[in-house]
Amino acid sequence: MKELGRFVGYTLATLLMIGVVLAIAKADTDEGTLATAAIIIVVVLPVVVAIFMGRREKKNAEPS
Repeated sequence: MKELGRFVGYTLATLLMIGVVLAIAKADTDEGTLATAAIIIVVVLPVVVAIFMGRREKKNAEPS
């Protein structure tokens, strides 16, 4: 059940990020802003999430 909750959370977060990019695109902003937002969402955010998840899994794997 815990895995299902994580899956739903990550799915909702992904959909939210897609919505942010679409909202920026529809807001008639310049291409630089859209490109920066896309790079942050596609490159930076997954790296941060992977580091966070790796540290959490490492902490959970340590014997108490």
